[in-house]
Amino acid sequence: MFLMLIVFALAAFGFYWLYRNVLSKFDCDFCMKLYEKYGKQPSETLKGKRVWITGAASGIGEALAYEMASCKCKLALSDLNNQGLERVKRKIVNHHGLQDKDVLLVPFNLTETAKHEEAYKKIMAHFKQIDIFFCNAGRSQRAKFEDIDIQVHRELFEINVFSGINLSRLLVQNWIEEKHPGHIVVTSSVAGKFGLPQSASYTASKYALLGYYDCLRNEVKSKGIQVTVVCPGPTATAILTKSFTGKPGEVYGKEFGEVESRIPADRQAKMFAIAAANGVAEAWTSRPPYLWLVYAAQYAPSLFKICFPIFCNEEILKKMRDGH
Repeated sequence: MFLMLIVFALAAFGFYWLYRNVLSKFDCDFCMKLYEKYGKQPSETLKGKRVWITGAASGIGEALAYEMASCKCKLALSDLNNQGLERVKRKIVNHHGLQDKDVLLVPFNLTETAKHEEAYKKIMAHFKQIDIFFCNAGRSQRAKFEDIDIQVHRELFEINVFSGINLSRLLVQNWIEEKHPGHIVVTSSVAGKFGLPQSASYTASKYALLGYYDCLRNEVKSKGIQVTVVCPGPTATAILTKSFTGKPGEVYGKEFGEVESRIPADRQAKMFAIAAANGVAEAWTSRPPYLWLVYAAQYAPSLFKICFPIFCNEEILKKMRDGH
């Protein structure tokens, strides 16, 4: 009995040491860690690629623009915020060594699908082809399910889902016709891996992205076209201030408090680049506790669905997500 207690104590101490010194420092899934250390380097693999990024005026999209510029890619940048795009371009030209002609700004409202073909043709006329499409534009949400107007569900899906899949369709049609080995990299979320309370529309949109692009991957892999879906966790951006609520036209308007689990946008961009360079099908880029919640939801779904609503009440979840 005494020996069993010693063994148990040593095992508990070993797990505590492993978690505190190793596992707690993870900011992506295990496979991504291996790709980061031993895989292809973006600076070599992505060099010279023609890249289109949506949502490029802020957040992860802006960080992706700088990351791709550091890989000497040619860039087409899209966003509704034209001034933001101009600022990003100036920084790229001044600090990343690209010439003015290497950075094309294509500002438009992604929810207006009638403008998609015009934007697509403008980019194709300038660069002749697109090698990688970062389908990144999107907005978040904070609202209880019973308070969400149906119009909010529709608007959030227009931004997060339908705009991206329509642009992807235009590119895939061209890639198949031209036999070009294109690559789509989609920004989903850890919210696409398990139901995140008080974000029903957002969570559903991120689940939808995984479904759409898993299907696309299975259809086009044999044609040499790659599809990568990245599921980032909390990230240090201003996305919360422009988040949807439950009412049409209303924004959440709050900023994040202090949350250690948030990853800097430039670190997210680095991991997106690693996933793209190595042709990763699905990547999880998050710190604990969200990273371990994703693992639990993926590999022990029934147990997770029992435990998560019990241990992650509204107050705990709000503190974890927003810091207040």
